[in-house]
Amino acid sequence: MIPDSNLEGDNESLFSASAQDEAIAAQLQYWPDSSSPESSPKSLPESSCGSSCGSSNGSSYESSCDSSSHSSDLYEVIAKHREALLLQPGEHPDSVSDSDFFTLVSALAEESNIDETVVLADLHEANMLQSLRQLGSALHSQFHHSDNLSDLNDAVLQYRKALSLVPTPHDERQGVLSHLAKILVCRFRQTDHRADIEEAISLYRDALELLPLEHHKRSSMLNALATALFVLFRESDQLPAVDEAILLFHKSLALSQSDRSTTLIILATCVQSRFDISGDRADLEEAIALNREALDLLPYGDPRQHCLLDTLSETFLAQFERSDQLSDLEEAILQLRQTLETYPAQPTLLDALAKAMKSRFDHTDQLADIDEAIVLHRESLSLLHPEDCNRLGSLSHLGFSLHRRFHRSNSVSDIDEALSMHQEALSLVPASHHERWDILNNIANSFGCRFHHTGQLLDLDQALSLRREALALQPPDHDILDRLAEDLMTRFRHLKQRTDADGAVSLYKEALDLLPSNDPRRANALNILATTLYKLFLESGELPTLNEAVSLLRESLTLPECDRPVIFTNLAVCLHSRYEFSGQPTDQAEAISLNREALDLLPQVDTRRSFSVDTLCKSLLRPTEHSGQLSDIDEAVSLQRKYLIQSHGLTNNEDRATLLVTLAKALHERYKGSARDQCEDLDEAIKFLREALTLVQDQPRLRFPALTVLADILCVRFHHSGEVVFLDEAISLPREVLDQLPPSHPDRPNALKSLSSCLIELYNHTHQLPTLDKSISLKREILDMMPPSHPVRSIELFNLARTLERRFFNSRQGEDLDEAIIICRETSQTLTPMHPDTCVVSHSLGNLLNQQFLRTKRSDDLHDAVDAFRNAVKCESAPISQRFFAAQRWADCADSGNHDSAIEAYIAAIGFLPRLAVGLDLQSRQQVLTSGTDGLARDATACAIRSGKFDLAVELLEEGRAVFWSQVLQLRNPLSELTLEAPELAQELKDISSALEQGSFRTKSRNMSDTPEIALAVEQESNKLRRLNEQWLAGLEAVRKLSGFEDFLRTKRLATLQMAAAALPMSGCAALVLRSTEKDVLHVPLPQFSLDTAKELVDKMQKLANTAHPQAHEDRSMRRLATAGDDEDIFRRVLATLWTSVVDPIFHKLDLEKSTIPPRLWWCPTGQFTSLPIHAAGIYDADGGESVSDFVISSYIPTLTTLLTPPPPPPPTLDSFKMLVVIQPTGQDPLPHTREELDKIKDHVKAECLTKYGTPEAPACIDKILLDIPAVSIVHLACHGQQNPNPLDSALILDDGRLTVA
Repeated sequence: MIPDSNLEGDNESLFSASAQDEAIAAQLQYWPDSSSPESSPKSLPESSCGSSCGSSNGSSYESSCDSSSHSSDLYEVIAKHREALLLQPGEHPDSVSDSDFFTLVSALAEESNIDETVVLADLHEANMLQSLRQLGSALHSQFHHSDNLSDLNDAVLQYRKALSLVPTPHDERQGVLSHLAKILVCRFRQTDHRADIEEAISLYRDALELLPLEHHKRSSMLNALATALFVLFRESDQLPAVDEAILLFHKSLALSQSDRSTTLIILATCVQSRFDISGDRADLEEAIALNREALDLLPYGDPRQHCLLDTLSETFLAQFERSDQLSDLEEAILQLRQTLETYPAQPTLLDALAKAMKSRFDHTDQLADIDEAIVLHRESLSLLHPEDCNRLGSLSHLGFSLHRRFHRSNSVSDIDEALSMHQEALSLVPASHHERWDILNNIANSFGCRFHHTGQLLDLDQALSLRREALALQPPDHDILDRLAEDLMTRFRHLKQRTDADGAVSLYKEALDLLPSNDPRRANALNILATTLYKLFLESGELPTLNEAVSLLRESLTLPECDRPVIFTNLAVCLHSRYEFSGQPTDQAEAISLNREALDLLPQVDTRRSFSVDTLCKSLLRPTEHSGQLSDIDEAVSLQRKYLIQSHGLTNNEDRATLLVTLAKALHERYKGSARDQCEDLDEAIKFLREALTLVQDQPRLRFPALTVLADILCVRFHHSGEVVFLDEAISLPREVLDQLPPSHPDRPNALKSLSSCLIELYNHTHQLPTLDKSISLKREILDMMPPSHPVRSIELFNLARTLERRFFNSRQGEDLDEAIIICRETSQTLTPMHPDTCVVSHSLGNLLNQQFLRTKRSDDLHDAVDAFRNAVKCESAPISQRFFAAQRWADCADSGNHDSAIEAYIAAIGFLPRLAVGLDLQSRQQVLTSGTDGLARDATACAIRSGKFDLAVELLEEGRAVFWSQVLQLRNPLSELTLEAPELAQELKDISSALEQGSFRTKSRNMSDTPEIALAVEQESNKLRRLNEQWLAGLEAVRKLSGFEDFLRTKRLATLQMAAAALPMSGCAALVLRSTEKDVLHVPLPQFSLDTAKELVDKMQKLANTAHPQAHEDRSMRRLATAGDDEDIFRRVLATLWTSVVDPIFHKLDLEKSTIPPRLWWCPTGQFTSLPIHAAGIYDADGGESVSDFVISSYIPTLTTLLTPPPPPPPTLDSFKMLVVIQPTGQDPLPHTREELDKIKDHVKAECLTKYGTPEAPACIDKILLDIPAVSIVHLACHGQQNPNPLDSALILDDGRLTVA
């Protein structure tokens, strides 16, 4: 499956604070309160509340509240304010006496000429306003100590009451508005209630309107409103809000202010936040400029300097993080280096540059980059005091960089040091520290990484323990649950303890339940859980587990956040496995469709294409009932070749090695699935595997499986060639793997299987029984490692049965045969009839039962064997080659056992012959149809003759012998009748047949020295030919659905063949004679002619031919040279034997007599008869005699269908007639009298109709002759020839080389 997590995870960013949050939290506290005297800039803490604006009245008390450090003092202050609000004028304990108070009231009334009651009310209102504001401010401060939202709500309530006491244009209204707005901003950050921030913005706007343009507090008020707008933007991503905030900050900067640097910092944060949304590079450049200006304004040692450098460094990297373009990263690195020159020895900048170098390493894989990152982190650490809070982050980032370099270098010292850094970081935090959780997980990641490299289970146990400790520090967290579950699954794969797998599934389900239905992480969580269930299925073989995985992946596809290419691929993997388990073709078809869809969605440069291509190829390599089988394997090979070319330079060594191994497997599968006995696929697979091994020399996780695959293919290569060097290397490879694997390692069964297969080949070579015993022992060891429900256990049992069968043939111990039969029966019962493995299992069962029959002679055993063979042949999801060999074996067993199914088996086997050769070039087709199939038609015909089915005998003989050329003849079949009925279909077939005919005669083949591009081109040409053949077959089926065309281009039945009267001598058996005037086939036994007699006559004829030479240089006829023996007598005896034993019985049966006008007889010889001169048979002696020519005119045909093929139409006019003549009158070995032949041809053929080669003006060149042949009516060749055991390599010798038959 596609990996659902990595060892390092997301913890790498845990110690990198957000520039925006830190800027707001750390910088706003330096802004003076617009409501306080500039000499007293104290204000409420701004880390949660934003800016502060208030009134000058009562500010001293508010400041004292803010500076209070004890919650008990705040409680007392709040209580007194509440009590004061309940008192009437003059009742306050600290107030003056009543007489003095009323004297003051009278004086104020007199001075203002106002009624005393009005003055008294104004004073009471002022006292109420002051108390409400002081109470609200105290409650606000109390909230920061208690985190009790009710304090914040009460503060809002008190300020609302205060606001009701200061209507416009009250002098105190501006201060109350700004303080209420500040508290509402604080409450918004706690509750995310949109109404609070919107009201705060409105209140700040009202407060700003009350300040004159020249007011000294206007700058602070602009900052406060801008900050509130920025807070709204952070919650809503509304660009208008941040646009206005930026505009207000710029207006503020245009005014004089006490702390310009703080405004610059917050403005830079706003501008960069807008860049994060819009991606406008101008915003990023402005943010950098603003931060640089702020940095220049800060005095040396200012605590904000460190935070600003951190913010600036993150800003440098922001463009790269957005674009992922290396050019942006290079610019960020340059900016960081320049800043370091100005501010040297700054740990923040050193760490930022180190992280940038690590990012460049991730892009370029240049080891120097990660080396520099590590050096920079170490330098940063050396500058930090042991108690510096930033040391924690530097230690962690150094650990991450070492971890990353370990993946590149595989140096255990790197991962050991990374582990040490994380452990030191852990020592800096107490048990209650909020970052302890992250550090524990970082240590666990390092232990897990070291485990994957060394295989030491103690490291994995440590990782599990640390994750459990982290999980106990806080409520269940989705990420830590995932990591813990992943480690449990890793241990399960090594120890096979079901409790680990069940625990992992439970944790993944718990993590999934923590995510609400609308959480964007839910799609991936479903994928991870499904992946885990799939891995569990691979070990347990429990189909419900796999079904649950499929359901989860389908659910994931319904979510908008799902990564569709990943889910498509993973679902395809599950469906392919379910097909392997249950044999349902619909699962396999959907798997292939999903893989194709995944590839369509992934860009060409996406590294995930590697896994999708690999998965699709695995599905294509597994044939299905409705697949093209070999065409699917060809497609898999082409896909891998194409992706290897496309991904060159884009994939890392691991991915490329994986692709090479999969391509090697595909080539191996094609070799096994094809009837071609050629080793190009094997040699190329070996080459790819060796390349893969060089890419993963230091990675046992990938190296061991590749070694096992290489051993398997080398073993097959030995089987093909017999070269022991292949077998020796094949045996050494799995032994190397086994020597390095612990007993519980998951790769051990495959290595044992490979070694066992190699030992079987060694036994076949040496016939040493102990070798076979060792192979059986290894197979039993494999089975002992598998639970009874393991999905591939049945296949391993079957492999054991086949090995027991081999030992039975050696030792003849009935126990081995009995056990093998029992195993095969059990295995076959677990497979559906259309499961791809049904063919090979049933074939083996048939062989075993036939051996049982030969031992027991029980007819039931033979019947059961036939049933097994029949099941193998009917398995349409298996490759054609497997079904053919099963049918051939069935025919052998049934024929030798006199079973009545023999003819059925022969018919099935011969019916597969055309499909074996589909899509092959001419050389391969000839090899397929003569290797392993020679004599099949004759055996089938003989069986039919013994059964008295002479008509079927003729049909079988014709069908079996004509396969090689029948495809070409079909492609050349006239389509005149079809053109009248269905012209469009006829034209389509004509186009396809033309392309097929040209393609089938191609001679281009692969070469080990070919470039990947050339190899892909050859592969695609072969695939194109196979697709054309599929279109041809589909077209034939479409034609045969038309009325009157049901037998279009089908094999000729007897009634049709009888139109071609001929005699078919069957060597060693009989002759079959077809007569156009008779209905029945005439069977002529030849009791005096046997296979041995035929072979003896052929040997004599070959010896006589070897002594024949031209008697003179000018003589083109052949004469036997005088010899010391009786060659003449030998030749006469050969011809006499043919007459008496073969020809005379046939003529006697046909009642033929000598005639001066003899009829024509077409001879269609088979077997040894093809090398004997039947037409010259006779008794030749001085007293006369008789011969074939006295009775008939003899002609030869390769097949009966040849006589039924209409001759090409004559040229419509003489002008269209063309003739090609090729002579060889000169050269190293000139052919006599060919020039005279040409002169005689010139006497009869006009010059414009004649094309001549072999003359001084026109040499006989291959390319020119091939170009002219299609355009002429007659070709006359008068040149030397060269015979070859392979007929297709026989050739005419021309001036520039050999013109072969192929």
